[in-house]
Amino acid sequence: MEDKKLTGEEITQKFNEEHKDEIKGFEEEAKRIENLMKPMSIKAVQEEIDKINSFLSEYSWMDFEFGHIGMDKIVLYGSISLHYYPENDIEITFEYPQTISGVFYWTMDEKKPFIQLSTIKELNKKTGLYAYDGCHIFKFNDQDEDDDSRFFIAAAGIKCKMKNK
Repeated sequence: MEDKKLTGEEITQKFNEEHKDEIKGFEEEAKRIENLMKPMSIKAVQEEIDKINSFLSEYSWMDFEFGHIGMDKIVLYGSISLHYYPENDIEITFEYPQTISGVFYWTMDEKKPFIQLSTIKELNKKTGLYAYDGCHIFKFNDQDEDDDSRFFIAAAGIKCKMKNK
């Protein structure tokens, strides 16, 4: 009896049947990641921003630096002194970032809110960068900046952890 040569479509069907559990797992993981990449609601973002600004209003200053910068997140650490107290008072995570512009280490200006929402237009005007629709544009204050902030992060969402909270 002669072996029948399979067509490309038949080979694909056979492979899919033999690996259906693995394929299902990959599809579920892709759907999970897709959901994570969807922008947070503006209400949820503003609640996180308010929580951060309220926490930081209790401090005269706070030093900030990045702990992690990657495709899935940017993590920002804040401490009353990153040089002498390696323990973080606040950890802010930006989920699925798209754009970042700014310095790597700075001290907040306690006279202004630390973080605010901005616009794509302001991001472009101050930095020359763009962000895609659907991202939230976060603008930060810096005590060394005389003018408005030039430090921005565009990301799908934001979460924070605070010491003793």
